[in-house]
Amino acid sequence: SSLPALNKKRAGDQRISVCVRKRPLTHAESRKGEADVVTTPGGECVIVHEGKEAVDLTQYILQHRFYFDQVFGEDSSNEEVYHRTAYPLVQHMLSGYVSTVVVIV
Repeated sequence: SSLPALNKKRAGDQRISVCVRKRPLTHAESRKGEADVVTTPGGECVIVHEGKEAVDLTQYILQHRFYFDQVFGEDSSNEEVYHRTAYPLVQHMLSGYVSTVVVIV
């Protein structure tokens, strides 16, 4: 597997890396028939599919693309997310540098 973007920089360089993880629909959302409107086609892109309706009542879907340093799909394990995001920062910290991880749920 490839090294995280953080490891491509020399030690001492400052860099903010934004990583996101898509969660699957909950059982309650699935039971209600809610659509899964987020896809993760690659390692750096999230697509949000927004259902719209035109003036003539024609329905269509807008696709909004958002790019991040790393994107994890709903099938990514906790171990994979940790090893590709937090683990390099822990190692960086143990080498005497400052590291911060912010998790927003």
